[in-house]
Amino acid sequence: MAAALGVGVAVALLATSGSLAPVALPGLPTASAAVTGAIPAVKVLSDLAAVATAGCLLAAALLAPGHQRMSVAGHRWTRLAAWPGAIWSLSAAILAPLQLADFLGTDLQSVSGRGLWSFVTTIPQGQAQAMVVVLTAAVVIGARRVLTTGGSLALLLVALLASLPPVFTGHAAGSGSHQAAVSGLALHIVGVLAWAGGVLALLLIRRVPPGVLAAASTRFSTAAPVLVGLVAVSGMLTASTRMSHLSDLIDTDYGRQVLAKTAALILLGVMGWAHRRRTLPALAAGNPTAFRRLAAGEVLAFATTIGIAVSLSRTPTPRPTDRPGQEEGSTFDTLGFALPPDPVGGRWWTQLWEPYPDPLFPLLTAVGVAAYLWAVRAQTHRGGPWPARRTACLVGWAAVMVLATTSGLARYAQVWMPAHMLQYLLLALLGSALLVLARPGKLLAQQYCAPAGARPDSGRDDRGPAEWVQAFSSSRVTQLLRRPGPALAVFAVVVYLGATGPVLELTLRSHAAHVVSVLATSAAGALLVRSWFDSKLSRAIRVRWILIWAALHAVASTALLLWPDVLAPTWWAEIDPTWRGPALDDQRTAAVLALLLGITAAVLAIGRVWRAGPHRSAEPAGPRPEPGRLEDVDPTIETKP
Repeated sequence: MAAALGVGVAVALLATSGSLAPVALPGLPTASAAVTGAIPAVKVLSDLAAVATAGCLLAAALLAPGHQRMSVAGHRWTRLAAWPGAIWSLSAAILAPLQLADFLGTDLQSVSGRGLWSFVTTIPQGQAQAMVVVLTAAVVIGARRVLTTGGSLALLLVALLASLPPVFTGHAAGSGSHQAAVSGLALHIVGVLAWAGGVLALLLIRRVPPGVLAAASTRFSTAAPVLVGLVAVSGMLTASTRMSHLSDLIDTDYGRQVLAKTAALILLGVMGWAHRRRTLPALAAGNPTAFRRLAAGEVLAFATTIGIAVSLSRTPTPRPTDRPGQEEGSTFDTLGFALPPDPVGGRWWTQLWEPYPDPLFPLLTAVGVAAYLWAVRAQTHRGGPWPARRTACLVGWAAVMVLATTSGLARYAQVWMPAHMLQYLLLALLGSALLVLARPGKLLAQQYCAPAGARPDSGRDDRGPAEWVQAFSSSRVTQLLRRPGPALAVFAVVVYLGATGPVLELTLRSHAAHVVSVLATSAAGALLVRSWFDSKLSRAIRVRWILIWAALHAVASTALLLWPDVLAPTWWAEIDPTWRGPALDDQRTAAVLALLLGITAAVLAIGRVWRAGPHRSAEPAGPRPEPGRLEDVDPTIETKP
């Protein structure tokens, strides 16, 4: 019923706006009516299946009991995810030839196997659908095999990842400020999958004790307001990038559908409030009827909203105001912003305050800072001290993240090789060092972990924040990556091989690759710096590994300095400001900058290690910590209490 409602809403809105009928242009072929009608119908089915898949896996990993081993409810939710996952994979496979027929302006019968293969291997839209098919197939196979809560969480992450490839090839990727549009839409989709999927999963589960359903519903209700806020804010951000004036909300079909979707969001918020006030208390009392009835209505409202969203994705956006230099194919269209002026002409300071048009990293940074400060406040209220210098390091990390990813430096990094090098060195070295010195892992352990033997045995087997941190910190992969050798190997692969020509070209040209590169560089840098500051190792060993990294960094910088060819030549030829010199000279300047900053980082790290004193084995012997204990989650240097 939900699928029929969603398809009906999407088709009705597209027919009303005239977007369902093929548009005939002189001299160009036109797709058949069957193709243009089938695409939104299959897309609605795909989106609803994605919601059900992600929701069941979310419930199995985060809502169901099962810390030491998977509970019955978690097992059923995980197995249940395989069925909508199969529908999701199948609908993605069907969408590929439909999109090709729409792309070529023909009917489905004219699509050949050779043409379809070329579409899914060379055209971004086809590649995105192929990635969805592969990832969802992996989810289906995994959902039939995993037997642990951690496995369900891994499948949830894969399912969320499978929802993102079409984001980077749709309307959002083609808008003027495509960074903001793509990031906003990605956050919007993740929020919808978690919110709508959680409600649907709670409705689908059967044959579980009422107490389990009540506990899972209460846990989900706690997170629901955050998901509502994420969906609302990201939706407004995405809509703002596609409309030029407020009047577009009334004067255009696209704007009116945005208003309809907003009304549906408000209705869903009211229904969620009714859950908290009425049905959850009844569910806790052992009466699930009212909860299931309202949840069913909520699922139908979500299906309607998804139908509106599919219609929006097929409805032409309001035409933006024509501005010189911003036409399709221009440098502005490629970058998403105007070329910055000459950085050595005295105007770089003012350009530093021109933000890079992507809200993703400021939002993630703000969430991290807020969570850290909340934990510090809770720690001090319990009477436990927390050094102010660590909080200052966390604030410094946030400043470096904003500078590297959001300020004018991020704009210059897209058009000038020295700025690109500075951006990634800030993320890999300075930002990572400040984050490690802030010791968020230790703060998290102290926030959620009671001293050994102090936690009463309540008989519960829930996996809350403390249990997740314990499972993560005691995993084999985490233990391996704490060692200096593996940490250096990860850093070398991510940072140095990531600077090679093909990868650099992809990072500069693709916003998705840029986001992955920033996150991977920050994580690899944190692993490396943390291994330097691991107080379990002797001072001599730590200094030795810092010197090994410094030698490797010097070799990589020298190789870049002496490299005879320009890396990513196509990009630098396409994006060529008048003030920029030859690309090869800029590349050599970037190599010198990398060498100097690397030497500086090595000297500062050795000084830090040397001042910290010997490793802990020189201290009086005490009881050994238990393996996998939360207190062992962040054993970095500790100089003073």
